[in-house]
Amino acid sequence: MSIELRINYIYMEAQTAERFKTASTTLGWAYRSLAQHCIHVFLEEYRAFYALAAHEDYIARELTEKSYYEILESSGDLPEYKKGKPNWAETPLSKVPAPPTTQANRYRYNTISLSDHNAVCLKVAQIVHEVPLTVLVSRIVKDHFERYWKSGYLPQIQMHEQKTFDLSKVKS
Repeated sequence: MSIELRINYIYMEAQTAERFKTASTTLGWAYRSLAQHCIHVFLEEYRAFYALAAHEDYIARELTEKSYYEILESSGDLPEYKKGKPNWAETPLSKVPAPPTTQANRYRYNTISLSDHNAVCLKVAQIVHEVPLTVLVSRIVKDHFERYWKSGYLPQIQMHEQKTFDLSKVKS
């Protein structure tokens, strides 16, 4: 099953916005599903981190894994911490600051579709990072294009522009 999450907008600085637009217009990624793709890639790469964070969080709240999962799945309110909040000093997004939340950086979006499990994992990420969903998704999108632009997106664009299949002709 899947769930639709409403994200009215994403904050992107100029470079990220340009890359996002280029990936959509030049490489064929649908604008309305590109943030969803970024989230899927992010959660796939960091699933183990967020699974451990969920474990630490439900233990600190004195919940069972199943009850914790079910509360997150149903969008219910989690109980207060009974053993102190876990400290997640180093996270996958520790070095990815949120883009400034100015009007100039605000890009309209709509909804994303995630598997039920990924939606729960995204809620765990929201707990870890202590930010609204819009800011979390904005950081994930920024991280995605910082990490994968040169290795994944740009070579496709350059090979097309040079009318070549030879990746070595475009790698710098």
